[in-house]
Amino acid sequence: MSKSTIVIVVCVTAILIVVGVFYAMSTQNNSGVDHGDLTILDSDKNIVQGLTLTYTISDSNGKGNADSKTVVTEVTGDNVRFTNTYNGRWNNETGIELSSFSKSEFYFDYTDSSEIPEGITVKKDGDSYIINGEFTEKFEPDYTKYTCKDLTITLDSTEAVKSVSGQITDEYTYTIDEENYEKYTDAYTYRTKNSTLYADWEFEGSAHYDTTKDRFFEESVIYEFSPDDYEGATITESSEKLGDYVVKVYTVNGEVHTGMSTEKYEDYKVYVYGKYIISVSGKIDGDNWRSDILIKIEN
Repeated sequence: MSKSTIVIVVCVTAILIVVGVFYAMSTQNNSGVDHGDLTILDSDKNIVQGLTLTYTISDSNGKGNADSKTVVTEVTGDNVRFTNTYNGRWNNETGIELSSFSKSEFYFDYTDSSEIPEGITVKKDGDSYIINGEFTEKFEPDYTKYTCKDLTITLDSTEAVKSVSGQITDEYTYTIDEENYEKYTDAYTYRTKNSTLYADWEFEGSAHYDTTKDRFFEESVIYEFSPDDYEGATITESSEKLGDYVVKVYTVNGEVHTGMSTEKYEDYKVYVYGKYIISVSGKIDGDNWRSDILIKIEN
């Protein structure tokens, strides 16, 4: 099975959170949290060595959280070098279908001994296949090492997947050159209840990149507000003062269509300074989401 077929559904929610519309930055929100200096966003001249963006994302219902930190390590003319580190956890995801673990969709056909990669053992116990070991997929210049621990796939009489339990860990490395790389590790723990597959996901990663000043915010953690991200919902606009800054507040209500899925937004507030999203809070599908970021220049 390709990586996308087994984990992309789990990743969709987190990608939206960790890479896009959930990013937050404000001087002071309604909980009184200090978030630093928004005027840094006024000009790319403020992108200097030591610029640090630290953010947290959480679901107050306990479904998940993530932390990330971006640091500018060097500025030479218009060229910017920065690092990013992150980690987090998401619980009880139900977006992955059991069929993703069928013998035709999995990384390999675990029912055929000739298809099992070196480093992997498969034990058949009745209608269950218990998979252990590790193997690597290489696609230069990147590669992924997969580790299976007591991954148990149970089939019914038609060879459809009946249940899945156990763990898969993937360690991904992408090397652009000696100074630019991306690494991350994901650990998925699966269980099946009432024909529904649940997954807990723990992740961490780091990256080193070079970019230009005019692309730094776009390539790090600051994103522009676009109503198109909330297609299908009703958006109302107002203004508020956060600390010393006046910001636009866009309140989203209704069903938002994102690709093949639909999510229900309730009083979801997006705070925008200039053109950038600086804070978000509200309900998505009944879960209370919140994100905050601290922006400052460290010596």
